[in-house]
Amino acid sequence: MRLLLPSKYMLNCLSQQLSKQGRGFHCGRACSSESAQSWDLLSAVCLERVPKLSQSFDDTEQTYVNMLNVQELENSVLSDHEIRQNKDKEILKKQGQDEDQGQNKEFALRRLAKDDEDVWNDQLASFELSSRTTPADEANDRRSLQRKLDSKLILLVKQKFGQNGTWCLPQGRRNGEESMREVAERVLRETCGEGISTTFMGNAPVSLHKYKYSAAVQKQTGAEGGKLFIFKSQIQEGQVQKNADLVDDYVWVTKAELADYLTNGRYKRRLDRCILEL
Repeated sequence: MRLLLPSKYMLNCLSQQLSKQGRGFHCGRACSSESAQSWDLLSAVCLERVPKLSQSFDDTEQTYVNMLNVQELENSVLSDHEIRQNKDKEILKKQGQDEDQGQNKEFALRRLAKDDEDVWNDQLASFELSSRTTPADEANDRRSLQRKLDSKLILLVKQKFGQNGTWCLPQGRRNGEESMREVAERVLRETCGEGISTTFMGNAPVSLHKYKYSAAVQKQTGAEGGKLFIFKSQIQEGQVQKNADLVDDYVWVTKAELADYLTNGRYKRRLDRCILEL
């Protein structure tokens, strides 16, 4: 049997690949001081508020639902209430009386299905559905969580980057030996306060956004650019209390409304891939 030994070219390629992997990350912590010096490491939090109401059907969905309702009615068996109605009719027929004129002792002691129907119809007439539109929707208050209850909302903050600030996810730079998940948790506390309760969706980032600094920023920071690790989290309760030293403003927006605030096309496309509509 002949053994096929790797060529010198293959060994060089494998060595280069292992060298690159050695400069990567392990469990969210940087493994190379050289990588940390040439690129700033940052974490961002894609904080979501899940929908509180089911979405309204569009025309196609409503047509399909109507078809299912017809099929269910045609293929269904009698319910307990319908069986009870038929039994009432049989007793009335034996007595030779209609449903409204039954005065015998059996009907004086028996509660008819029609009696329950009258009660239910009265309750239905007095029932009023809540509006799917809230005061926050009418006022277009994008700082409120009580808007767009049938859609997923994403938190954007206007962080004090540059002269006029920048709309983005809450983000911040890694310090010391923090893991990238620990950076994300700290950033959320620092920008949005301690008044919100959130749940992070795992320890690993869901996306990575890499960008280069301008020449002036490179000279100032000594870094070529930033590597932004994006983590997913969901708000459970509480309200955002922005840190005025870091944040000018904040909004809760739908996926479609991201374009009103995000000017960087690559950054927006990266977020679009992270946000799944329900």
